[in-house]
Amino acid sequence: MAIVPPLVKGLAFLGTHGTKEAFVAILRAIFADPKVMEETYLYKPVTTDIKQFAEGDDEGGAKGTNIRIYKAFPQRILTYPAIIITMGQFDGSQRYLGEVTGEISDSKEPGTGYLVGRTFGGYDIMPVRLTVYAREQPNDRDRLIDILRIVLQIVKKPLASQYGLSWVNVDVGADEQQTAPRNQIPVHTKTLTLQCQTDWNWFLTQDQAELVHGTLLRVFAARDEQDPGQLIPPAT
Repeated sequence: MAIVPPLVKGLAFLGTHGTKEAFVAILRAIFADPKVMEETYLYKPVTTDIKQFAEGDDEGGAKGTNIRIYKAFPQRILTYPAIIITMGQFDGSQRYLGEVTGEISDSKEPGTGYLVGRTFGGYDIMPVRLTVYAREQPNDRDRLIDILRIVLQIVKKPLASQYGLSWVNVDVGADEQQTAPRNQIPVHTKTLTLQCQTDWNWFLTQDQAELVHGTLLRVFAARDEQDPGQLIPPAT
């Protein structure tokens, strides 16, 4: 079992991995629900086979499923149509450690008022890309993109909020076509990109907070040996 350093135990956020895992769960729940999804695209969950679980590869759905939902690019798509979840490029800058006053909340001991720690917070905005793959005819691709737009924005938005996710924009990409390398059959693709916002928070005890601030304050200046004129100003 991995040991988590005390300094990061209080860090709670989805991040890249957690956000993709959340979308896997959200999409599979949507497509497995016959009250929401038409039979043509019903998702059939895999069994909880121990060996399969240990290998971490569920092949995007059980045998006979009507759609495959992958959390990363597979070695090959077993059957079509399929949806592959990926993360687009984004600005990884985070507001942190009280950069804005409203992001800090103090935790005090009841009765004494002694400061036991502080919670810092912020948010990430990350583009999650849902790419639909359909073989031979583009009808499945277009239909699935329309379904995703409607279901994610209206019908199942509360499901995403359970994971602490929301999105500010939904962008639909252009039609694309590629050729499957194994059998030269045309594959039609289209990508729905959601600019997702997810909050994060980090609880530090008083001692941990002082350690972090002390480390930052000790970084006064540095010179790049290759470029002596390049200075990093003191942290304040």
